Order: sequence, then C-alpha cells, then structure tokens
Amino acid sequence: MTVRLMPIALWIGLLLYTVNVDAIEYSELTIARDQWPQPANSMNIAALPQVRQVIEQFDESGRYRLVVRYPGGESGAKWAEQLVHCLVAYGIPGKFLGRELGSSDPDRLLLLMIKD
Repeated sequence: MTVRLMPIALWIGLLLYTVNVDAIEYSELTIARDQWPQPANSMNIAALPQVRQVIEQFDESGRYRLVVRYPGGESGAKWAEQLVHCLVAYGIPGKFLGRELGSSDPDRLLLLMIKD
C-alpha cells in the first residue's frame, strides 16, 4: 500500500510545486535615481524605457499587479508616488498598483510585475 501511495504523493508534490512557481512569477525592472528626469512630470517619466515597457505590456486582465518598491525616507516615498501617478496618468488603474518600502538601494526604485 505504501508503494502505491508514493506515486500519488509525488504527483501531488509536483502539482503544488508548479502552482507555487506560477504564483511567484514576476519581472523586475530597476530605475536608478540618476535616470530620473528633471523636471519629473508624467511625460518625462513615461519616456524612461522601463516605464514605457510596463505601460506597453500592461493589460487589465488581472493577471498581473504592479508594485513599486522604494527606498526609505520622505524622498523615497515621494519618488514612488511620482511613478505611481505617472502610471495612472498613462492608463494603469490604481487597483493594480501598490507601493512597498523595501528597495535595498537608496538610489533605486524597483518596479515589479507580479503574476497573480
């Protein structure tokens, strides 16, 4: 009986592993502070290649959500807010966007496209 259960347990394990891999699939784009346009308006921000890529690839099917991970402090929060406002201005609904404190580099924003 143990021998027969082993293949079933193996299949269940593989299935759970596959589900977990799909659940955490994401892409990560980095925006360095020295790339940030001055003045930082929506048109100039949207001209950044990383932002343009997200705007072009985004669809409202609900398969992905976007998370902006920013460095700590008031300037990091403001930086992330500018990016989120730009994405909304270019048609990405706010319900698909989030901000998280946690960029490990004070001079970088991370833009994550996370598969739900």
